[in-house]
Amino acid sequence: MFQEFPRSLVGEEAVVVEEVDNARGTGYVLVDGKRFPARSLSGTVVSVGTRVLILGIDGIRLLI
Repeated sequence: MFQEFPRSLVGEEAVVVEEVDNARGTGYVLVDGKRFPARSLSGTVVSVGTRVLILGIDGIRLLI
């Protein structure tokens, strides 16, 4: 069972650790040493190693 993400993650910086590609349904980011699923709010593919800002939360995914 998934827990809801704390709203305090919004505005935090994260690093992409698995390419974020909405079309393929892939993507993970690392925040404070924890790995979270993510998707791109703009719909662009985001490469591994890219530093991103957490803009929101949608279900079990962080919006970057």
